[in-house]
Formats: sequence, structure tokens, C-alpha cells
Amino acid sequence: MPSEPAARGSDEPAPFTSLPGWQARSHLPQPLSALIGRDDDIAATAALVRDPATRLVTLTGPGGVGKTRLALAVAAEVVDAFPEGVVFVDLGDVLDPALVAPTIAHALGISRSDSRPALTILMGVLASARLLLVLDNFEQVIDATTTVRDLLEACPRVSAMVTSRALLSVSGERVIQVPSLSLPNSDGKPDDADAVRLFVERSQAIQPAFALSESNTRAVAAICARLDGLPLAIELAAARTVLFPPDALLARLDRRLAVLAGGGRDLPDRQRTMRDTIAWSFDLLDPNEQVVLRRMAVFVGGCTLAAAEAVCAGPDDQDIDVLATMESLIRQSLVQVGKTPRAGGQPRLTMLATVREFTAEALAASGDEQPTMERHARYYLDLASS
Repeated sequence: MPSEPAARGSDEPAPFTSLPGWQARSHLPQPLSALIGRDDDIAATAALVRDPATRLVTLTGPGGVGKTRLALAVAAEVVDAFPEGVVFVDLGDVLDPALVAPTIAHALGISRSDSRPALTILMGVLASARLLLVLDNFEQVIDATTTVRDLLEACPRVSAMVTSRALLSVSGERVIQVPSLSLPNSDGKPDDADAVRLFVERSQAIQPAFALSESNTRAVAAICARLDGLPLAIELAAARTVLFPPDALLARLDRRLAVLAGGGRDLPDRQRTMRDTIAWSFDLLDPNEQVVLRRMAVFVGGCTLAAAEAVCAGPDDQDIDVLATMESLIRQSLVQVGKTPRAGGQPRLTMLATVREFTAEALAASGDEQPTMERHARYYLDLASS
């Protein structure tokens, strides 16, 4: 039977009573490899998710940064705060936003016994449940944001933790930018850096005798830095150590995307190579976003917004608003804002090295490279002359 309404004048929600077909579940996927680092990220995110006032937390970042692994670790940490369970919902293969509510219902074990929409059934079942939904890989069904919003509004004790390369951009959303792994610095030992620890551990998984040494430490640290501390890229690089010692592997990273391939067979196709991981994000962009992102590849080391506006839209691109497009690309984790503004307070716009290599290839293949390079040269010539 459905829950009885709360007594008049009471601030307490009605007790949760399960309905036919409902199963409270807290069976989270258990990765077979250890999570390296992330202690601070887990603690900070878990504190947010535990707070009943925080109903929607989005873990965002570029493909391969480890959003899902972090979400699973946080979910395991907070399971005691959700009496009706923590439910993992994999949306990676869901391409139609209309299927998000039925997919959530299926993950909960709720069967549709009548013709009502799945969202309506979910609202009824979860009306008083204290539950956490972990919605993984949301970026390709971003138009289902209203489904999540409506469900949370109708079920005041349900919370959602979402992993997505794009923000949901709704009121109440708390955003966690999942960072790359820490890199070596001049003051510490390289093996204190989480990126190096990950490289060593994944290398040892296929070569138990692999270890840091005086002869390879510098190369391993450089590999991790060249890969921006991105976990998936580091894991794919480590898999190559069965063939290449670190020095030889580092030399091949001038063409990263050719090297960063051959991920595990248990990974989704989009994560078996860095090229496929980036292509997954690129293909979700609208045509103008793709044009601007391709053209951003001409900037080595990033650029100011003024430079991007001058170079990324030509005289025939009246329909391209570079400012709005850049904001969208930032929200989709494909362009990053540097932590240190340039002179005059202008933000520095950058891309991960793997993303820039992908977009440079796409720019060359588009036939648009020469005019973009000419605008780039003209902009900096005018800047130097002013």
C-alpha cells in the first residue's frame, strides 16, 4: 500500500512503505582494480551527498578523468545515510532521454503494471523514500534533466549523484569538478604523486617486476605530465609498457592518440582508446560547437577569450557566438579555464593535450585549417604591433 500522508502539522515525512515490485538495493558495481588517491575528493563529495539539503550533486570533468570511479567510492561511503538504499543506474547505453525514467525504474526493480508513465510510477513509489540515485554517464541524455528535476521535486527525501561531462544547469545543482590526478613537483618524490602511483600499479598488473628506478623515474613522471594526470590516459599508457620501456614510451607521446589505445575488453568501446573517449564528447556537440573547438587547436598553450573570439569565427560565421559557445564548451568539460588569469584579468582558455591533438586532426581534415591559421597569425601580428 502507498504511504499514508504525514499527520497534519507535522514536519516529518510519512514513513516509507514499499509497493509491489519495489526492492531497496545497495548493490554497487565493484571495480576489480584499486582506486588510487582521491581521499580528499571522496571526503568532500560524501559530505555534500550526506547533507539532506543537497539534493543534486553533479560530478563533472573530461572523459577519462574518473568520474564513475569517484562516484562509486562516494556511494559506498554514504550508504548508511540512505535507509532505502543507494542505487546505481548506468545510462551509458541509453541514447533516448525518454528512456531515462524507465531505466531508473528497472534499476530499482520496479515493474510497470499499468499504462502510467514510468516517471509517475517512480514519483509514487519514492514519495517518502530516503534514497540515493547514482546516475552514471548522463551527458548523452542531457535533455532528461527535467526528468531528474521533477523526480527530486516530487520526492523530497530522494537525492541524486550524477556523473556527466556536461552540467545539468538546474537550480539546486552542486557541481564537483573532478580533477586530474596529482603530478610530481620539484619538492616531493615522484612516487608521492597519485598519477605516478597509478602508472606504476597498472604497469605492475601486467609486469609484476616493474618498479621505479633511477633510470626510469624521470621518464615516468614526464609521461604522467604529458598526459595531464588523466587516469584513463595513464592506464592506457601503462598498458604499453609490456612493449616499450618508459623512455621509449615517452618518445612516442608526440602522437598520443596513436599510443593510447587497447583498453581492457571489459571497458565500453568509448573508453578503450583515448580517441574514442574524446570522439564520444565531440559527437555530442552541435555543429557550431564542433567548429569552434576544432579551431581552438591552433592555440598552443591556450589563449585569451579575446584571441578565441578573433580566431574561432571568420567573417562568414555570423551565426557563431564565440562567447556563448565557449561557455558551453567549458560546461561540457572540453575547454578549461586556467586558474591564473592573464594580465588585465582575462581568463586563460586551455584544452587537455589529448583533446587538442584530437581537434587538430579534426581541423586538418575539415579543410578549415589554413584560414584559421591566417586569422591566428593576423591576430597576433596586430597584437604585437599595437
